[in-house]
Amino acid sequence: MGAVVYSGLQAEHNATAAPGVKPVGIMIVTRLKAQADEVVSDINAYVGRHVAVADHTDSRATPEQLHESDIVVITHAAYTRAKETLSGVNADRWHRLTRWRGGRRLLTIIDEALANVVEHTQLKLDELSRVIGHITHEMRLSHAVEVNALETLRECMLFQAGANDGFGVGTSLAWEAGGSLEDIAPLSIMSCRALAGAPRAAS
Repeated sequence: MGAVVYSGLQAEHNATAAPGVKPVGIMIVTRLKAQADEVVSDINAYVGRHVAVADHTDSRATPEQLHESDIVVITHAAYTRAKETLSGVNADRWHRLTRWRGGRRLLTIIDEALANVVEHTQLKLDELSRVIGHITHEMRLSHAVEVNALETLRECMLFQAGANDGFGVGTSLAWEAGGSLEDIAPLSIMSCRALAGAPRAAS
């Protein structure tokens, strides 16, 4: 497995790097727990010392091991669960996996395609209008930025729907994962027109 050799060479490079050279920590994601254990065993055997550690329900790594190991190997399921807690009360789980003594782990190797990790969230125009209609005056005062973002989003959706009206196609807006309502707030109706462009069919 090329990842074994590459990870071993990187661990050796981390140990011998000149002062000031940032070490590269690695996370490897495998499908099965047995595969994770095998990868760890192969890397440590290749290097001749413990530089990799597995972390899964059958072999839980300590915080100290995660902090000291150049390479951490987890399963697809563990990766997905950790990502899901990224913005929640258990966000420290993701932090422990992606941080080590060298800082943030800079490389993630996934040995097979992750299944069912792409999520789509849909918001319809009539639902958005209904939500805005329930916003009280007090909520507008205490959450001005968020309310403004919702109203700006609604304006953009209305404009896009109007631009596509008569073409017989659906309308959809999209933004990248990790974006927030605050990213939309600075938009004006003019920027909505610029974003609209040519009519687009909903996928």
